[in-house]
Amino acid sequence: MGEATFPRWRRVTIIVVAIVAEIAILAAWSVWPPRDSYTWPVGDMPEDAPYHRLAAWYAGNLGPRTPSTFATVLWADHLAIALGLLLALAALVAELFRPGFLARARDRMGAILRSPIRFRSILRPLRNIRLRVRTSLVLVALVALILGWEIEARRGWRLWNRYRVRLAEVTRFEKDAREGRPGSQQQLEMWERAVRTRAWEREKSYINNRLMTQADYEAALAEARRGYARREAEVKHYGDLIKKYEHAIEHYRDPVEPDPPHPQP
Repeated sequence: MGEATFPRWRRVTIIVVAIVAEIAILAAWSVWPPRDSYTWPVGDMPEDAPYHRLAAWYAGNLGPRTPSTFATVLWADHLAIALGLLLALAALVAELFRPGFLARARDRMGAILRSPIRFRSILRPLRNIRLRVRTSLVLVALVALILGWEIEARRGWRLWNRYRVRLAEVTRFEKDAREGRPGSQQQLEMWERAVRTRAWEREKSYINNRLMTQADYEAALAEARRGYARREAEVKHYGDLIKKYEHAIEHYRDPVEPDPPHPQP
């Protein structure tokens, strides 16, 4: 009778719909900010959304990719919501492949809640735990490996992050020098043309409240040449530093030589 009124296909359909709804809720959780935001989803995704936080952790921007750093990526209340959603999703998947799983879990949880809670009954399972010397040594070695991983990963991440910050800095300097090079080149061409055509003979240009002479034009040309040469040297200098720190990021455990001095004007 029960099977006829509630056939298997209907039960499977309900569970599949619930699983899809759980996945949709998890997707919404990944892009929703953990704090109050009245502009989202109107504007861009907030930087503190779980998706951005997890992506930043995976990229190494928040720290080394270790369990201790991952535990600090999300806020406690937001992490509790995610764990609850994942547990519900796992229970639905178990019910789909093992019918009756939720009913058995409900009965077992009800029996636990109805039984009186005694401190000794809680500690009773711990009495049956017997740790041999070999097992204890394995556990100690495992903890030592995890701690060593954490220490070495954080040490390496500090070097990697230092090189990454320096790379961003020299990239910005190289961009400024490259963008300023056309202006320096135009100034150089202008003064070269002025000296070549002897502009001081037909034009009246003033400097410091006096008429510019041939010597003033030649001095301006020399300064323009120095400025253009300085720009060229800066572009090459910062370009070499970019290559250096790109290599340092990929091989951050290798020694890195000090930066060469800045090009002199």
